[in-house]
Amino acid sequence: MPRRLLSSWLVVLLACACFAAPLAQAQAAPPQLSYPSDAGRYGLSISAPRSLEATLDFEIRAAQFQASNWDIFAAQPPTLATQTGASVRLIHGGKPYREPAPPHRAIVRAQIDAAEAQRHGFRVRLEYRATLSSRELVAREQGRTFALPERLSAADREQFLATSQLYDFQSPDFTRFVAEHSLARRLDEGEVAYARRVFLALKRRLHYEYHWTMDRRATQVARTWSTDCAGMSVLFTSVMRAHAVPARVLAGRWAKSSNPGAVVGDVQYYQQHVKAEFYADHLGWVPVDLSSAVEYDHSSAGLQYFGRDLGNFLTIHVDPLVQVDTLHFGRQTFTWLQGVHYYASGKGTLRDKTIDEQWRVNWLGAGQSSLIGGNSSRL
Repeated sequence: MPRRLLSSWLVVLLACACFAAPLAQAQAAPPQLSYPSDAGRYGLSISAPRSLEATLDFEIRAAQFQASNWDIFAAQPPTLATQTGASVRLIHGGKPYREPAPPHRAIVRAQIDAAEAQRHGFRVRLEYRATLSSRELVAREQGRTFALPERLSAADREQFLATSQLYDFQSPDFTRFVAEHSLARRLDEGEVAYARRVFLALKRRLHYEYHWTMDRRATQVARTWSTDCAGMSVLFTSVMRAHAVPARVLAGRWAKSSNPGAVVGDVQYYQQHVKAEFYADHLGWVPVDLSSAVEYDHSSAGLQYFGRDLGNFLTIHVDPLVQVDTLHFGRQTFTWLQGVHYYASGKGTLRDKTIDEQWRVNWLGAGQSSLIGGNSSRL
């Protein structure tokens, strides 16, 4: 962001929530070894669905900047096993758009030529709809019928085992980290048993910390043991992928209205959160919320946030590093795209800009819990 007033026309490049920088393309993971499956021991208990509507109102004001164009982006929430009917509408003028590179995630986009009223800022609204269900990992009982899990295609498996600049688990530093903390997967260890062991080992060592420009690469988190929800999820996912367990990061917001004046670290907080999932064959995607465990679970078992999702989180995109083709700056990458992000061209400075957000959630009805493919006993 410019630090002084410029007298001539210039291009201003800005991402409004999390830093954005061109990042390396994902690389394929090494061939998988043969491991046993834990699916015969566990099932996922899934609740009756509940539907919600949510709105994100976003406004930016910059008295010292005169825009000629605003290029606005927002992610389209994905359809997942426990998130269906997901949609977003960008008001005004949002149109469907696809990420130009794999995995071609869905985005909505608006381009605003700045009229006089919009030269010093803009105001937009995102309207979300989704139906959410809760999940809980439970022990199988003899004679109980379990629903068939979603199947992971070969392409999806490759995607969720791949490296990237954040999932840098093929580096020598990461290999040393795994060895020093005995995190390598044993050949007789199923997906659930291995993920639980890694979850508890990381939970015992990690500390929550947030600041605007923090480095969330897995190797950096492993080096410092201090990070936020995103960094913890990246680290857990990297360990899983390094040992042939497909895993992914879910970026979104809690399905709860934001509180005025709430802050996390040095920024205002509008219910943004990041968690993870791993995939177990013949079982499905198992939820993991490592940062909530670090902050809130002081029980002796430490497993309140392992294999348990209360259906109160709206996933806005899967995995970080969302690419867009911008109007003036070519292809760029957002690390996170949990709200409204933009690029602007014009003259002046955005140094003294102000940004206001409001996140409101309205539940449309409460479903009754039921067991699908499992019992109610906690592990």
